[in-house]
Amino acid sequence: MTQKVAETHVLRPVAISTGRAKHACFDHIMSIIALHGLDANRAGSPLGCKGHDRAVVNLYRNRSDGSLETDTEPSDLLDSRIRSNPRKPEGREKLYEKLHFHDLEKRYTNIEPPHRTTCRWLFTNKEYEAWLDKEKLEDNHGVLWLKGNPGTGKSTLMKFAVPELSKANPKDIHISFFFHARSKEDLVKSTTGMYQSLLYQLFSKIPRLKYVFDDFSRLELPEADIQDSWALPSLQSLLEHAISELGSHKLWVFVDALDEGNEKEVRKMITFFGGLGKEAKDANVDVRVLFASRHYPQITISHKVEIILESEKEHYLDIKRYVQSELYIKDGMTAQGIQDEVINRASGFFLWVVLVVEILNETAAKGMNQKEKLKELPEHLSTLFEGILTRDRENMKGTLLCIQWVLFSRKPLTREELYYAILHGANEKETRSWAADYVTIEIMDAFILTCSKGLVQFSGETAQFIHETVRDFLIHDNGMQLIASDATKSIQGAAHDTLKSCCLNCISSTLKIIWGSGRPVRFDNLDRLRGIYDSIVESGRKNYSNSKPLYKTPFLHYALFHLLHHANAAEAGGVSQVSFIQAFQLRSWVYLRKVFLELGTFNSLRSTFLYTLAEEGLGSLIMAMLHADPGKTPHLLVEELLRHEDVQLNFRDAEKGRTPMWCAAEEGHEAIVKLVLERQGVDVESKDTEYGQTPLCVAARFGHREVVRLMLASNRVVLGSQDLQGQTAWTWVIIRQDDAMMEMLGNI
Repeated sequence: MTQKVAETHVLRPVAISTGRAKHACFDHIMSIIALHGLDANRAGSPLGCKGHDRAVVNLYRNRSDGSLETDTEPSDLLDSRIRSNPRKPEGREKLYEKLHFHDLEKRYTNIEPPHRTTCRWLFTNKEYEAWLDKEKLEDNHGVLWLKGNPGTGKSTLMKFAVPELSKANPKDIHISFFFHARSKEDLVKSTTGMYQSLLYQLFSKIPRLKYVFDDFSRLELPEADIQDSWALPSLQSLLEHAISELGSHKLWVFVDALDEGNEKEVRKMITFFGGLGKEAKDANVDVRVLFASRHYPQITISHKVEIILESEKEHYLDIKRYVQSELYIKDGMTAQGIQDEVINRASGFFLWVVLVVEILNETAAKGMNQKEKLKELPEHLSTLFEGILTRDRENMKGTLLCIQWVLFSRKPLTREELYYAILHGANEKETRSWAADYVTIEIMDAFILTCSKGLVQFSGETAQFIHETVRDFLIHDNGMQLIASDATKSIQGAAHDTLKSCCLNCISSTLKIIWGSGRPVRFDNLDRLRGIYDSIVESGRKNYSNSKPLYKTPFLHYALFHLLHHANAAEAGGVSQVSFIQAFQLRSWVYLRKVFLELGTFNSLRSTFLYTLAEEGLGSLIMAMLHADPGKTPHLLVEELLRHEDVQLNFRDAEKGRTPMWCAAEEGHEAIVKLVLERQGVDVESKDTEYGQTPLCVAARFGHREVVRLMLASNRVVLGSQDLQGQTAWTWVIIRQDDAMMEMLGNI
């Protein structure tokens, strides 16, 4: 069939890769453009198609007073044109699925929905209207930036905007990403995760766009079946390219909490979107971007429209409407006065208002004077949090433990994990009831609410602070000093030492349950542990786990997995772990992990404590080992590690591509070089990336005669191997004028 193609209207950028057929296609389209008197230069370039490996054209369609004849529907051109790297449909699907990650939408889901009387003002705001005005795209490039102080309600307003704009513009495409600094999922707080999320949503809403994968080589994209990660430039190019294929679709992009991402990454991302907005405008692709962030760190771009939340009159009216709706005051005579005081003291901080209204309602429920209570409440969030933490001194040990666990745990804790983690630190006697049926969700929630004084809530099944400003207050505004038992110690070091102790208490309590309350708690009874393991194997692990309560221990899994990591962090924070290392029973710990966590068999218990620390990357504890045993020098520690068969001796460091052999040769460590040479499969000719030198060459360069002798005696080295400057081991020996080494080399 034929199709009329217009000179004006929405232009549809199409990337056509180089090659004879593709050049022919390009020439054909360019000749059509020239035939109809169109300006080819006006077409611009498709978003993301950079470099000379892709030719770029733009097709015009739907003009009433002129036409072009073409054999292809414009909407089908994306699918039918020649692709650079055509993939099978299943290949595209695998790449599409690879964009997805855990917790992709968790932050958006966890934000409290806006109050029914608030946020409506956004759609009548003059800056918002300027953002939508096509005549002003030259000035703002389609970017609206919502800025505000911590706790003013930016994320709530963003959560309001996404569905409301979707309902108002159902034919448009809406994609969003909410940065989440409190998440333990790295992608949720990185720009890499943001690009993956936006692309995943875009491909979900317009499946045909997955064809853009075909315009990228296998080298530019990760292998679909391999656990490698996406490269940031590839994600940016994919997003640019996908947007260039939108045609008449209008795209809305929402990105919240930029301040919760890595500052350096976010600055680059903002620059990218600034350029994207300009290219989209030049290509007549309608893209609108809405950002939200705090004022600090100061991140900005030139072309944008800006709304300062605390400067908007309607924002204060939202606060007023919320207070009038939610604040319960029995006495009608005093209601107006209390409401006015709350509104005036809020200073635009919506979070402050929510917390104060909750406190005042609680005060009224207890029959106390709200007006007097209001006088006691501070105006600033940090002061408010300080007041919440110190308004009573009841169970401060539990409060400290709760805050420490939410701040410094190695993964988000579940309700049960946090409950028992606090118990194992606050009162060991209480831990005997961990299997009791009466411990309900309601009991755990009430306990954690009391310990946290209302500053911790649950997002699904995991614990988190009610707002990121709580974390800021505790870490940056010295909030932890208010509740720390010893303010003279490093806050983080002391916290991790406490969490390590909680883990140890949990393990000891579990052993006590195994052996009965009448027996001593022994962390080193290997025979007993071995017997338990054997009984599990003989009876069948499934049956055993159904008949015994051990697998229901809520905190044991965390304790066994992260005990050493907390000890390492404590040592790094200045709290000595020498006594812990000296008393630590490695074999018992290995047995326990195997018994309760089903980690393999007992075929080998030959791993040393040092090897375990190295395997886990616990460098601070390794240094503590040196202090614990003065006889163990770093040299001896390395020798001990090298005796393990599964040490990766050809591993290269990320900085300069150096192997253990190369480093030992550079430093002249003869014993280590000898140990490495005794191992099979070691690449003794590995070159570093800085100088391109082999271990032999670098040993000669620094005059390490014995190392050179050992390597020559192995008959595994190439004497004439050249570095990046064309120099060999001979070159360096001559430069050094080392007669002894010259004689060694001459005898080869």
